[in-house]
Amino acid sequence: MAANYKGATFKCLVEGPSSSLAEVSERSDIVTGHPALWPLGRACDWKRSDGAGTITTYSGSWPGTVESLVLLVGGAVLTLTPRRQQPRTV
Repeated sequence: MAANYKGATFKCLVEGPSSSLAEVSERSDIVTGHPALWPLGRACDWKRSDGAGTITTYSGSWPGTVESLVLLVGGAVLTLTPRRQQPRTV
C-alpha cells in the first residue's frame, strides 16, 4: 500500500525508474504508471525524447516476484490438500 501512495504515476515521477531514452521534463504528462505483475512491482510508460512512442521501465524485482509466487503456490497446495483423518479410538 505504501508503494502506491498518491498513485503509481506520482511514484514514477518521484522515484522512477526512468530511462535515458525518456523525455526530460517537469510536466506530469510525460509518464503513466501502473502496477506490473511480471515482475511484481510498478511499470512506468515514459514518452520517448525522440517522439517515437513510449518506453516502459519496471521497478519490480525478480526475487520478490519468485518469493511471492512460491508463497502463493505453497498456500494453494496447503489449502487444497485433503487432511488425513486420525483413526478414532474407542
